[in-house]
Amino acid sequence: AVQRFLDREGLPSTHVTSASAAGAVLESTGASVIVIDIDEAHGDAVELCRQVKRDSATRLLPIVLLSDDRRKDHRLAG
Repeated sequence: AVQRFLDREGLPSTHVTSASAAGAVLESTGASVIVIDIDEAHGDAVELCRQVKRDSATRLLPIVLLSDDRRKDHRLAG
């Protein structure tokens, strides 16, 4: 749904399905913002956030976490 919205608005985006694929995209093409559907793969999403924030080259990238999960532990992990 998010990618369809971005496409409709004329905003370029790249869809990936794993943290390792996201890391590869960040290394090769960069990004101005990262949008993560945390419900797709909770553990992967949290680890990706950690990796991005640890790396001095990507540390300042904004990360938007999307979720319809109301569990407090998932919100706190994000």
